[in-house]
Order: sequence, then structure tokens, then C-alpha cells
Amino acid sequence: MGEILSAIGDFLKEEMRKSRERAHRREEAQKQFDQIRREAKAAELGRVQAHDEYADQKRRERGVWEDPLGIKRTSMGREFWFGHDPFMPKKKRRK
Repeated sequence: MGEILSAIGDFLKEEMRKSRERAHRREEAQKQFDQIRREAKAAELGRVQAHDEYADQKRRERGVWEDPLGIKRTSMGREFWFGHDPFMPKKKRRK
């Protein structure tokens, strides 16, 4: 009887060890996945910011920029509302 109980105890100990190892591997994989996702988000954010900076630079070069209120202005001081940007091709303007 004691041999059976010790065999069951050994079996349960082994199963618990395997379970802990699986949980540890799963945790490591989740950490790796989270790290990759953070890097991808940072790269995407950097790409978007770089594009925004490039677009702002181009607008400034042609005399259009956004003031702190988000209004597009030209060097002549005019404001554009509802997408009427004189630098857009005619068919892209909203009427």
C-alpha cells in the first residue's frame, strides 16, 4: 500500500513540475510577444511622426502650415476650411 501511495505522490510531483515548466515557457513566450508588439508600435509611431514632419516641412516650403489651433494658414494669412486647399488638385477639392 505504501508503494502505491509513494508512486502516486511521485507521479503528482512530476506532473506539477511539468505544469510549472509549461507555465514558465508560456510566460516567456508572452513576454517575447509583448516586446515585439511594443517595438512594432514604436516603429509605426516613428514612421507616422516622420511622415507628419515631412508633410509639415513640405507645407511650410509652399507657404501653408497649421497654427496651434489646427487652422491651415498661408504666408498671406488666409485660412482654409473644409478642405479647400489651393495646393490640392482641383478634382481633390471638396465642394
